[in-house]
Amino acid sequence: MFDFLKSKPKKKWHIIERPNESREYLQGWSIAGKNLQALFNKENNKLPNPYQGFCWLRTQIISPTFDSMNFRYKNRVFSVLVDLISEGNKSFFSNLRPYDSLIPHDLKVHQLEVCKKNDIIPCLFRIEMDSMQPLEDGWNLINTETGKKVVPTDITGDELHAVSEWELLNWGISIVIAELKKKGNKILSFTDMPGIMPQLWFEDIEGRKCWVQVIVNRPMEMFADSNTLPQEYKGYIAGVMIRPTAENKILYRSQQADIEFLGIRGIENVR
Repeated sequence: MFDFLKSKPKKKWHIIERPNESREYLQGWSIAGKNLQALFNKENNKLPNPYQGFCWLRTQIISPTFDSMNFRYKNRVFSVLVDLISEGNKSFFSNLRPYDSLIPHDLKVHQLEVCKKNDIIPCLFRIEMDSMQPLEDGWNLINTETGKKVVPTDITGDELHAVSEWELLNWGISIVIAELKKKGNKILSFTDMPGIMPQLWFEDIEGRKCWVQVIVNRPMEMFADSNTLPQEYKGYIAGVMIRPTAENKILYRSQQADIEFLGIRGIENVR
């Protein structure tokens, strides 16, 4: 994955390390997802239309990232970091006391930064490492910043919350992935971490590794000079328009949207 930085006068590519997740983290991630899904089902079954209830936005393990998974309920979006707590309620990632630093500091900072900019509630899902059980019954979510319990059903409502820039990017990436798969391409990796470009890598039907910059609600213009691009990979840009329906001027969460896929173009065709 490359991290594109807006430097002047030249724009640069930087290699980003992609660490392998530990066996314990993968198990904890699975436990968190299954526990939350069971609660989603319980709440959604109470609704006349379950599709208006809890829904996942992203569950895939990706890198780089700012969380482990995220979901939406009504007008709120929740970001979840899985944290493994070792013996004595100490974090698997540190030797500090509980609530001082339950996760790596830089990952916590990334989560809080993205959440504050995009009206997202940052959460930790804590798992006792020795028993591999959630630390508490029920939602087992605490606010990453405050340490207070988070119960999604208690803090959502019907007031309008606009769809954030991160949600639009995540949505756009999902649309592009679906289009690439439809044409027989193999998705290798993707990220919805703000500031990381290109966001998507795939292998085409001829076996070539390719990257895609996903552009949402903006003109399909290339973000870098051609002489700064890695020549060993074929590059594309893909455009998506996500707008409110004719009845609305602002796109709000849990409301319908008009979606238009503008297609995918090789960078040699972009001016």
